[in-house]
Amino acid sequence: MRSMIKVSVFVILVVCILLIPKELFGATYEEEVLDVIRLGSFYAHPDLLVGQTFATYFDDASWTYSRRGDQDLVRFSGTALYEGQTSRIEIVFLVNLKEETFETVAWRVAGRERSLDYLWPLLDEVFLSDPGINAVYIVKDGYFYDWPYPSVGEAFERFFHDFFWDYFYTEEGDLFVYFMGVAQYGEEPVEVYLEFFVDLDSETFEAYYMEIGELYASYSNYLEMMDRIFYHPKNIVREDSFSIFPEMLIGSSFDIYFDYSYWDFFISTDGLDIVECVGYLYIGDLEFEVVIQFYVEPLNEYFELIYWEMNGEQQGFAPFYLLLDSMHNKLSLLELQHK
Repeated sequence: MRSMIKVSVFVILVVCILLIPKELFGATYEEEVLDVIRLGSFYAHPDLLVGQTFATYFDDASWTYSRRGDQDLVRFSGTALYEGQTSRIEIVFLVNLKEETFETVAWRVAGRERSLDYLWPLLDEVFLSDPGINAVYIVKDGYFYDWPYPSVGEAFERFFHDFFWDYFYTEEGDLFVYFMGVAQYGEEPVEVYLEFFVDLDSETFEAYYMEIGELYASYSNYLEMMDRIFYHPKNIVREDSFSIFPEMLIGSSFDIYFDYSYWDFFISTDGLDIVECVGYLYIGDLEFEVVIQFYVEPLNEYFELIYWEMNGEQQGFAPFYLLLDSMHNKLSLLELQHK
């Protein structure tokens, strides 16, 4: 009788262990490597997850991990129509788990190696295969006549936070893209909803409907909001340059030069519009947190540097120009390396 009890307890323990979700043990190294790609995105299509999009486009999709020397490789395999033939397509990625990045190193169609130059058009087709997804890009990459710079996507994603893009079809078959985002409006944050009617044939769009704080926005409210978005103080600073380096846009240059750069906007106690950039600079083994503030006059599209510090210590204007010179030299060197 005792032996029977022991066996029963052992069986119960084994069954309990098997029923414990594997998530409680943590993801395996292999799963972490696979998720770098499956939960990642390509630079050309930053809003679409690779795994989800591939699963929608390809039939019998699968992901396989392998290791070659000290390199982590992932092979994707799926079936799709290519050059008029239904073929098995394989794409091989090299993954850097530490940096959470990946690159495409090879691909094959029906077992035959192909040049990577022919892969990019296929990926464009994969990510833009849904007309609705294409419509989202038409809006994001497009421009308004009244606000020609920057693009809609750039302006909206700098002005708003917690933003979201999607699309829907009406019962009549018309295609609309909609945007939702939260931004400061007066003293309180407010949610803004905006619909765009999209014509896929002409690749054009027009703003169709707007809500501000769940209330219908009149045409004058719409114009006021669009002026805020496109003449936002952050855009005025980021899209301009300093006179000593007129070809070096402030926004992109700061984002490249500093690590983990972050742009913010606030109104000072004096009622001034202040744009702030915070980033990290590494000199040898030393880390410096850099804070740079600009006073902005949005209506006049004017700004000026008013304050900057390194690791909490205020710096003078002369050292700032030395910083700009260092930035210019680094960007010039990077440009030469890419030629």
